[in-house]
Amino acid sequence: MKTRDLLSITLLCVTCSVRAQGNFQNLDFEATNLPSTALPTDVPFTNALPAWTGYLGSNPAGQATYNGISGAFAEISIIDRNSTFYSNSVIAGNYTAAISAGFSGTTFVPTSIAQTGLVPATARSLVFDAQPFSGGINDLHVTFNGQDVPFFQTGAGTNFAIFAADIALLSGQTGELRFIENPSSSTVATTVLLDDIHFSVATIPEPGVLCLSTVGALLLASRFRSSRHRKE
Repeated sequence: MKTRDLLSITLLCVTCSVRAQGNFQNLDFEATNLPSTALPTDVPFTNALPAWTGYLGSNPAGQATYNGISGAFAEISIIDRNSTFYSNSVIAGNYTAAISAGFSGTTFVPTSIAQTGLVPATARSLVFDAQPFSGGINDLHVTFNGQDVPFFQTGAGTNFAIFAADIALLSGQTGELRFIENPSSSTVATTVLLDDIHFSVATIPEPGVLCLSTVGALLLASRFRSSRHRKE
């Protein structure tokens, strides 16, 4: 067995889960109500991201961009696999959300999407896929009822990373889940791609424990190779 195989198994054991949504809806962004088009166009926000509310700074977003991603302005987008420019950026399924922090009115503002729902009583972790399009993952923040929910990377896909947060203390609570993209400075816009949000019954270890598990997997792989070579 190769080292990368053991590492993949380790990460799989950490992130595998029984998925649940409680009464949160459209956490994978697949429930759009849009006529297909390949070029960027403005659409009603409720058609692009049903069940979610968008905010540009503190102002509700009435529109979203379909198959376009902002390079400078505060904007919320939905992209699909028919997009002329962004089809390869879709993370999972047919649709991926893009949250762009940037200029709005007179200053640069954070941009966010939020909805209120019940965290399943059995949930122990919140898992989601994300990929910075511009800026870094540190520009993304997750909150529940206004309280910061720390998250860290547990795995990776072909064009995204998998992140998880320990939410055991939030199980059974009703509140607002919000994903916030912040500009990296007062004059620099950022964008994060977001997809496949779900609650999991799996307990997510602390980052230090995850690192130890990875090191352990690598040591086992090294010992396995040494043992095999001696036999040969």
